[in-house]
Amino acid sequence: MMNISTQQRSQSQGLSKIYLIFIILSLVISWGIFLQFLLSGEASVSLFFEQALATPVSRLLSSDIAISAFIFFIFAYVELKRFQMPSNLLVIYILGTFSVGICFGLSLFLYQRETWFKHSQPQ
Repeated sequence: MMNISTQQRSQSQGLSKIYLIFIILSLVISWGIFLQFLLSGEASVSLFFEQALATPVSRLLSSDIAISAFIFFIFAYVELKRFQMPSNLLVIYILGTFSVGICFGLSLFLYQRETWFKHSQPQ
């Protein structure tokens, strides 16, 4: 294992805090907006996809998000293997991405990766 300096450890702590902030923000913002849809009284799976694909711009954003999520899952899988992190964490990132959003799943992955580095390095 690579020995990390005090400066690198400090940077890692700073990054961990930033990723944690993004985890919280993505959860609050995404679910705040989604709750508006759910509480509208007209929410359904078909309406969700109808609205997500209603215009060329919404189709662009929806397809970009779907492709980004797929790329993230591959990236997370490779990184989990490369750094010998528990591979069952991938399920958590996939569930987080589908239940909140790519911003949540990616932030959670990056947060846990920084935490893993911090705890796997000799002091």
